[in-house]
Amino acid sequence: AMPTDMAGQARAALENLKRGLAAVGASFADIVTADRFLTDMEQQDALNRVWGEYFGDAKPTTTTVQVVRLATDPRCLVEINAIAVID
Repeated sequence: AMPTDMAGQARAALENLKRGLAAVGASFADIVTADRFLTDMEQQDALNRVWGEYFGDAKPTTTTVQVVRLATDPRCLVEINAIAVID
C-alpha cells in the first residue's frame, strides 16, 4: 500500500531509487543532480528530513518544484528524478 504522508512516500521513492542505483553499482554519493516534484511545497521539510537520511553528506544539485498533481497516481505527493554518474 502507498503511504499517505510525505515522509512515507519520500522513503518509498528513495528506496526505489536505492535499488535502481544498486543494480548498476552506484550509490546516493554518485547522484549529481535530482529533480523533486511535490504537490504541496509546505511538505518540503518532511521530504528534506528523509532526504538527509539517504544522502548524508552527499549534496547533489537539486531542483524542487510544486505541481498540481503527478501523473503516476492522484494520491502521489512526491516524485524524484535523479541522474547518477559512475565510471
